[in-house]
Amino acid sequence: MKKIIYIIFFLTLLISFSTFLPAKAESDIQITADSLAHTVPVPYEKSFRFVATIKNVGSIAHKVQIQILSDEQGLLGPPEPNSFGVLFPTGYFVLDPGEETELVVVFEAPLPKPNDSTAIKDKVLPIKFSWEGGSKTITVTAKAVVLPYEDLKDELAKVNFKVYEKGTNKEIKNPYIAAFLASGNKPNVANNNILTIPAKEWIEKIYNQYQVDLTNKGYHLQVSARGYKSYFEQNFLPTKGDSEKKVYLEPIDKVGNYTLYDSFDTGFSIWWAKGSKDGKYLAFSQGTHGQGQPGARIPSTKITFYNLEKKEKWQKEVGGECWGLDISPNGQYVAAGCHDGVIYLWDQTGKQLWRYANIHGP
Repeated sequence: MKKIIYIIFFLTLLISFSTFLPAKAESDIQITADSLAHTVPVPYEKSFRFVATIKNVGSIAHKVQIQILSDEQGLLGPPEPNSFGVLFPTGYFVLDPGEETELVVVFEAPLPKPNDSTAIKDKVLPIKFSWEGGSKTITVTAKAVVLPYEDLKDELAKVNFKVYEKGTNKEIKNPYIAAFLASGNKPNVANNNILTIPAKEWIEKIYNQYQVDLTNKGYHLQVSARGYKSYFEQNFLPTKGDSEKKVYLEPIDKVGNYTLYDSFDTGFSIWWAKGSKDGKYLAFSQGTHGQGQPGARIPSTKITFYNLEKKEKWQKEVGGECWGLDISPNGQYVAAGCHDGVIYLWDQTGKQLWRYANIHGP
């Protein structure tokens, strides 16, 4: 009898205690997306923007961790030739009950070189979401198809431009006329004021077929001439066949002349270029997107200081890339913060005045 009483008492205590414990959180986080796959029609679309909505439908706050389940080459550094580049977030976020947020991953398709028949590789990206009590993995696939552009024949619009000076109606000779796809790919330059581009009917057909989501689906039009303000027009989309377009350019009072002053090879891409207030001194730092990720670190780069009056420069080697750079208004000091966890300060002669390394640095 005592055993039965003890067991009943223990079960009652266990049930009572369990009511104070948080419920199983396996289904607390809901993850939804309109589509897990997309085909990019190159060159009419440049990138695919995947969006997932993450919502906490539970009764307690959750810390949600994001992890990319792939060590595929190209995710931690520059993409391989004919392969998608990917921009994605990592880390975690906290969602209170009822709160939601969005995860955005951008897949950027490469633009094949002329006469390159190599297929663009599919990009398959598993994304894992983890939280206390549960996890979920979704797999996003980006594909690309290269479509005809120059050789469309019956799907072309031919626009004859007439460019005049605003106010006088004087015809402007040899203007620069170009139309850019909404994707930013494939600029078309007019020949003898005649612009030949894929027509509205073809563009809309492609965008509908491949579900391209763009605010402006037409071309970005630019008309320029020396001594005049440039003319820009968004969503320029002429129909098939021949047409005429008149553009009026406004004259400007002053026209600048630019000549190459000097050049030198730094050996790596430039991240920042900063100038003194009087424009006599310049400072440059080096860096690039993606190279600072683990497994693809750059061991060292250079800070460059340039004196335009004397055409003199000095360079200082630093650890890793430098995404932080500034120069004082009078050009007397240069400061840089780099991936090695170090902040540097030099004077105009290149003498190091100060150096600070954080606890993670050397």
